[in-house]
Amino acid sequence: MLYGDALRRAARTPYPLASVTVAPLVTLWFLCQLFGLLPHALHTFPVDSYLEFVAPALAVASGVPFAIWCGMAVGRDADTRVLDQVLSTPVPRLYIAMATLLAAATAAACSALLVSTVALAAGATIASGFRGLLGVVGLAAALGVIYAGMAWIITALIPGRRVAGAILGALLLCTLLGSDLLLPNGLLPLWLRLLANANPLTVAIDGARAVTWDHVDWGRWERGLLVLLAPAIAAAIGAAVLPRPLRAGP
Repeated sequence: MLYGDALRRAARTPYPLASVTVAPLVTLWFLCQLFGLLPHALHTFPVDSYLEFVAPALAVASGVPFAIWCGMAVGRDADTRVLDQVLSTPVPRLYIAMATLLAAATAAACSALLVSTVALAAGATIASGFRGLLGVVGLAAALGVIYAGMAWIITALIPGRRVAGAILGALLLCTLLGSDLLLPNGLLPLWLRLLANANPLTVAIDGARAVTWDHVDWGRWERGLLVLLAPAIAAAIGAAVLPRPLRAGP
C-alpha cells in the first residue's frame, strides 16, 4: 500500500514525472547534437558513435534526480503530518522507508528502459541483447535506491528543508558532472578523474557500457553491481532507522 501511494504521488507531480520521461530524452538529443562529431575527431574515442557512448550512461543516470526527489519525501510527509499518521499505525518503520526506496528504484528502472528503447530506435545497439538491457535496468534501479536513501537521510538530519534542498542540489550536480557520463575517463583532468572514480554513477555507467558495447564484459558488470550493493544497503538501512526528521525545519 505504501509503495503504491509513493508511485501515485510521483505520477501526479509534474516535476518528477518529467524528470524520468521528457528530460532524459531531451538531454540525449542535445548531447548527441553537441558532441556528435567527437568520435570522428578523436581516434582514441572508445566507440564510433557518440550515441553509443552516452546512451547507456544516460540510461542509468536518468533516474537519479527522481530518486533524490523521492528521498526528500520524509520532509514533505513530516510537514504535512502524513508521517505522524503513518507512524501511529502498526506498520513497521522499515516499510515506510522501503516503499520510498522501491518507488525510486522502479522509476529509475523505467526511465532506463525508456532511454535505452529510444536510443535503439535512433540507431544504437546493445551487443549483449535483451540480457544487456536488463543489466542496464538493474544498475539504474540500484542507483535509485542509493540516491533515494541518501536524500532521505540528509532530509531527516538537516534542520531546514531549504538547506537540505541546497545540499541535495549540489549532490545531484556533483554526481552528474563528476562522472564519465559526457566524456571518456581518459580525457578528464586528473582531479576530476579521481572524483569520478569514487562516484557511484561512474560505477553504474561503466557496468552499463560493459554490456552494451561490442566487447561485452559481464564480469565488469557484476563487479559494478557488487560495488553498488554496499552503498545501496547502507542507504536503505539509514533510511529505515530515520523515518522521522530529527529536527523541525521550515
